[in-house]
Amino acid sequence: MDIDALMSLVESIPNGEYILAIFLAIYLLMSLFIVNKRIKDGNEGTFLWGLYTIKPHDKIKQLKDLCENQKKQFKEINEIAEQKNNILKLIHDVSEEITKLISIKDNHEFRHRKNKILELILHSINGVITNKKDNYHRVAIFVPKGNELKIYKAMGYSAEIEKELKLPINTSFAGNVLITGRPLYSGDVQNEKIYHRLSKTKKVYNSLACVPIKVKGKNIGVLSIDGTQKNSFREDDIDCLNYFAGLIAQIFELEKFHDVMVSLEYKRKYKRRVADDRREEREGTSIS
Repeated sequence: MDIDALMSLVESIPNGEYILAIFLAIYLLMSLFIVNKRIKDGNEGTFLWGLYTIKPHDKIKQLKDLCENQKKQFKEINEIAEQKNNILKLIHDVSEEITKLISIKDNHEFRHRKNKILELILHSINGVITNKKDNYHRVAIFVPKGNELKIYKAMGYSAEIEKELKLPINTSFAGNVLITGRPLYSGDVQNEKIYHRLSKTKKVYNSLACVPIKVKGKNIGVLSIDGTQKNSFREDDIDCLNYFAGLIAQIFELEKFHDVMVSLEYKRKYKRRVADDRREEREGTSIS
């Protein structure tokens, strides 16, 4: 519609000039409000049906970008701080459970409580490290059996895979950690030559982190966690895994000590029984 046609339409309406003026005033106010908001957000704003374009000042845009970056960094710092607080609480809780384990003498009860603590650790790892939505994790403790690594305890694996999975120590991701004693992480593990993808798994795991489990300087196992998303973990997550690997090492060391004590107790009872049997034999002989 051209200007002449618009003016004819206005003249044909009673008080048309007044209505047009009100309309234009409302439009101008709304346009100014919208343009002002876009400029504050660091974006361009158009005015009068695109006849004029107002660009934000470079300094304002830089300041906006700086504020956004600071908000993002502050959020990350808060997440890291919260994660560390959760880790400290979990380490305290697990340490208390390990302390209780020391006093258990019954072998069956000891094994049962030990397994419960390991399950608590694996669930705790998944809880404090998982920080992305729609990211599925599996956590496992691997121990060497001959030239292979087998799952000792795991969370997130199917029962079949947990039972059958075997990783060659010399040519696997986790095996490399067991040999070198150094943590290993990949945010795109599918492209790693030493990664063994399981044909039976339906999900594709793109991230993998492994840390050694050490007892008195000797690598006795590997703590592993993977994730379906690429770059699932941060450097802080590797530190977290190392904390929990240390707790697992304490449990393994305590189990070894428990086995020694059980063996000594068994031998002591056996010797006492043999001595009692011989004494009864001597007493029976003397009576006869």
